Amino acid sequence: MKTLTQRPDQKAESTAISIDESVNPLGTILVPKKIRASRPKLVLKSNHCTRFDQEDDPRTEIKSSREKKRAGRKRVLKSLGIDVEDDLRQRSSKKRKRVGQRVDFKKLGLYPPPDFSSQIKSAISYQEGRDSEIKLRIMKQIFKTDMDKHQERFSMPLNQIKGGQEFLNKMEIKSTEVKLVELGLEGGNVHQSTMRLRRWQINSTVSYVLTSNWNDVLDRNAGALKVDDIVQVYSFRRDRKLWLVLLKVRDADR
Repeated sequence: MKTLTQRPDQKAESTAISIDESVNPLGTILVPKKIRASRPKLVLKSNHCTRFDQEDDPRTEIKSSREKKRAGRKRVLKSLGIDVEDDLRQRSSKKRKRVGQRVDFKKLGLYPPPDFSSQIKSAISYQEGRDSEIKLRIMKQIFKTDMDKHQERFSMPLNQIKGGQEFLNKMEIKSTEVKLVELGLEGGNVHQSTMRLRRWQINSTVSYVLTSNWNDVLDRNAGALKVDDIVQVYSFRRDRKLWLVLLKVRDADR
């Protein structure tokens, strides 16, 4: 009987298997799949990425807090017998109507702008030959800056002034003295005052502003002029001197 022996120069075949590998019954080597961990969220803030784990995401906490507040408000409204949907509609309408927010004249029924030149003629005792044609120059919304006594000015952006190129002559472009007529404001009275009309430029925005005695106009018309009121400014010339007429078209509360 022959005995099989291994020659000294013959290397034994290795039957060792890596600890990362396993062998199935068919003899195929299987490599276990790597399980990819969930990636943390990256939030872009001030051009830097801030790393948040999903369970620590502050946006989740804010959302949860808001939901709790809404639920608490609903419980209070129900206990008071107030309709929740009606309350939501009222709050939404208040958000849409913010103080100082630009208004759409078309939606207010003010486009094209109403013409009050005939009423102005009666109020100023218009004289043919002496007075030039009365023209609407601007219809605008009263803003906080117009009512701020520290600013002491009433602004009229040049790009909103009708006929802005022929509004002033060459001697009046930078600054000129004007007569201002306040028509139908406080108590429906007509008041005249002397003002200064100046050209202001901030960056690329050019405006003409009424200065000098504008705070006196605000004092005389306290309660009659408010933020968000709609006003018009007309112009005409009497003996070649520039006159402006300020009148209110619509109250902010309407």
